[in-house]
Amino acid sequence: MGVIPIAPHSELIVKDVESLFSLLVPADRYKDLYHGIKVPRTPNSNSERTSGVSYAKALPRQDHRVIAYNDEFYRRRLASLASIYDLVEAVVDKLEAMNALDNTFVFYTAENDVQIGQHRLSLGRCSTYEKHINVPMSILGPGLPKAYTVEFGRRAKLALTTRDGFKNAIEVKTSDFAPSSYGFIWSNAHMDPTPPSERTWTWFHYFAVWYSFNFSSGAWATASSLLSLKLVWWQAILACLVGATISAAVTCLNSRQSSVYHIGFPTLQRVSFGLYGSLFPVFTRAVVAILWIGVTVYQSSLFLDIAFRCVFGNTWYNMPNTFPVGASITTRNFISCFIIWIGSYPAMFLKVHKMRHLWTLKAVVVPPVTIGLFIYCMVAGSKGATSYASTPKPVHGSQLGWAFVYGIQAIIGSFSPLMASNPDIARYARNPEATLWSQFFTIIFWKTIICMLGILGTNAIAYRYGKTYWNMWDICGVILDNHWNGGVRFAIFLFSIIMATSEQIKNLSANLISFGADSACLMPKYLNINRGMVLGLTIGFVIQPWHILATAKSFLTFLTGYSIFLGAIPAIAVTDYVLRKGNVDVLSMYTAHTDYWYNCGINWRAYAGYIMAIWPLCPGLAYQFNGTYNIAQGWVHLYQIGWLFAVFMSAFVYIVLSYLFKDPAMFQAQKGKWESYAANQKELLDRESQLEGISVETESQTSQQDPEKGSGKTADTVTVAWS
Repeated sequence: MGVIPIAPHSELIVKDVESLFSLLVPADRYKDLYHGIKVPRTPNSNSERTSGVSYAKALPRQDHRVIAYNDEFYRRRLASLASIYDLVEAVVDKLEAMNALDNTFVFYTAENDVQIGQHRLSLGRCSTYEKHINVPMSILGPGLPKAYTVEFGRRAKLALTTRDGFKNAIEVKTSDFAPSSYGFIWSNAHMDPTPPSERTWTWFHYFAVWYSFNFSSGAWATASSLLSLKLVWWQAILACLVGATISAAVTCLNSRQSSVYHIGFPTLQRVSFGLYGSLFPVFTRAVVAILWIGVTVYQSSLFLDIAFRCVFGNTWYNMPNTFPVGASITTRNFISCFIIWIGSYPAMFLKVHKMRHLWTLKAVVVPPVTIGLFIYCMVAGSKGATSYASTPKPVHGSQLGWAFVYGIQAIIGSFSPLMASNPDIARYARNPEATLWSQFFTIIFWKTIICMLGILGTNAIAYRYGKTYWNMWDICGVILDNHWNGGVRFAIFLFSIIMATSEQIKNLSANLISFGADSACLMPKYLNINRGMVLGLTIGFVIQPWHILATAKSFLTFLTGYSIFLGAIPAIAVTDYVLRKGNVDVLSMYTAHTDYWYNCGINWRAYAGYIMAIWPLCPGLAYQFNGTYNIAQGWVHLYQIGWLFAVFMSAFVYIVLSYLFKDPAMFQAQKGKWESYAANQKELLDRESQLEGISVETESQTSQQDPEKGSGKTADTVTVAWS
């Protein structure tokens, strides 16, 4: 069956001297539907310089009268097309009523593109540029993905045959929110607010992320490494509890603005640091993410090394080492690391909102095998689980106090990557409540549990074999050394494969997604989140992360060292959000010279707070890496509470400066109710996408629209995709 409506056309008005086309006449019910909408100001809209055929280059620029006419024509055209959508909706409703929609293919097509002011050309259809001859077609039918665009190799062909085609092919999808004159500077499609169709994360998925994150080799190693600070087992567990509670509170606070406005970390920093000022915290987090990407890849490879030993035995274990002793890695470890690195690339192309299934799977599989390892440790050395200490003389007095605080800082440091990166997954929350209690209680309870397992398990193994093993892979190695039989080898093989995979899933949420988002912010013209993840995985391998994990002390130094630089950033962002009463203007985050432009794009108040929080910690940090420096003990102690100092100092300075030197946009935001801006911008935030200015929405959103303006059901069932 074919349905061919009369296309929206102008009326021809014949006068004595000339003839001209009138504006389109939409149905009365739609005449004001697109009030205020303008022709998208793309880079080629009335541009100062044009390219292409000679006659287009010779055209004069359009004056304000022509531009105003084009805008009105555009509004009338969209309003006229609304009647066509009613027709399509009626067809779909009829198919639904006949129970035929699920086995029917619906094809929607139209004429070639209309240009309205682009390249200085007059209004109408033409064949001047390649885009003008494209014919749109959308297909709705069983088995077809929703809102999926296929271009039939056109871009690939142009990329291989023309310079402009290659340039366009490597550029990413542009932003719907940033003005076109700044589109490649401030944003791309992955930096825009998450559309409703991708807000698929519920409280369970955030529970799964943190539940599975806590059952990781890093959490076990961090907890057991606290024994190297000369803390006894219960003191180390208490330090874990305190550190986990602080981390949980900060994580939930840092998730709020993303779950409300559905915007990731890099874009949100523009509110507090300014559009240009946000580049520094974004770059800082990107550097930290690179370090952790490499560390996690290496940790995964150590499990794979154990798995290969279970399969190949001494042939693998006794492989000649061609690396020097000071390299901190062996040949077989390097091979394992290379395999993990290459094998991780396919996951870089998954959409972030679909990765939730990975953490659900991890939450089901990983905790049982971790508990199984703990059970073995307790059976092997249960008598030493609480009585054996890694050091014969635990500390007392002030030394104990500072060691305890340093242990808290180490726990917070182990959370720091995901605490700072959490906005990049919180933006996919179905509602703000999904990121609250599920994260808070999961972090506190299960972090404390895994700390207890790691500390008691490490003590038990140390009692059994006379040596402290901080890491899970070391424990697996000593088990194989003492119980080399088929059953044990198979069990350790399964455990190692599961943990190797688990570490890379953790790498996604804690590091790779955040680096991808940061890359999209730093190079929005050419990098989106997925491309940034590929870049991050590549760089993470070449930084030789195995040096970081060489000893327990260096591991703790690494954890606490970078956390102080990250701690102040979310502290300022959360403080700013509270001062604004949760009121953020979305479009101003994508537009220069608006609310968050401050002074030349930089908010000096945020930088003052950051600097005042960080510089006092630098002497203590330098001393941790090189203890030969002669500095006052006070600097060392200040560094031992560095994360807490950085958080509270940066927040305090920012509050004081914000009240002494009021920002007009913040002052205006404070007049509104809590998060009232979010409610006022709901329609803006809930649009799915925008194609040539036409909003393609989901049924859940459009069903709430004014019935006088149509239900919008067609926009959910038939998506107009311009190829």
